[in-house]
Amino acid sequence: MAGPSSGGREEWAQPFVEPIDLARIVLIAGAAAVLGTGLWDAFGHAKLAAVAFTLVGGYPIFKEAIENIVERRMTMELSMTIALIAALLIGETFTALLITGVLTPVMAALMHVGSELMFIANSARLVPRGAASS
Repeated sequence: MAGPSSGGREEWAQPFVEPIDLARIVLIAGAAAVLGTGLWDAFGHAKLAAVAFTLVGGYPIFKEAIENIVERRMTMELSMTIALIAALLIGETFTALLITGVLTPVMAALMHVGSELMFIANSARLVPRGAASS
């Protein structure tokens, strides 16, 4: 529940990272660690496993990218989908895993922190806009 000083920001009551997203991040980071160190080579089909992990881990990115294509908008998710497809096509599966499991959560966290800082900066304004000029 949002505290009294939250100014009605009910989203503060929500966890920063949903459990399913955290599980997805851990899965992709683990896959990147195992595939990047070559441990998966003993099982064979390392590239195929990396593609599967990238597709499963990148599902939210791909879903939003498709929605953005339908709406004819260029967004971060669409750019990342293009980068992921390109990395997979040239065989850079480890890079695709890093984009999916590391870069995406870091970008989301930075965007969250930035929006919170803007809210704090706007809330700290004691003088309404235009009041100082009169």
